[in-house]
Amino acid sequence: MKPVKFKVSDLDNEYMENTILQKLKGLEGVLDVSVDRKTGEVSLSVSDPSICEGVYCMIEDLGYKVHRP
Repeated sequence: MKPVKFKVSDLDNEYMENTILQKLKGLEGVLDVSVDRKTGEVSLSVSDPSICEGVYCMIEDLGYKVHRP
């Protein structure tokens, strides 16, 4: 399955990057996740695309703005 890519605003330091990686890697259905701090892009491989909305909401609950694909 093709990874879902989306942008997160203000993702500009290692702490924020690690926080998002740590939260997402622990979620059921998330197969792989990577974050590009320079562009703010998150690449997410999931077993079921329906969990993506929950992932976006979780990142927004951390205080970040998610630009959905």
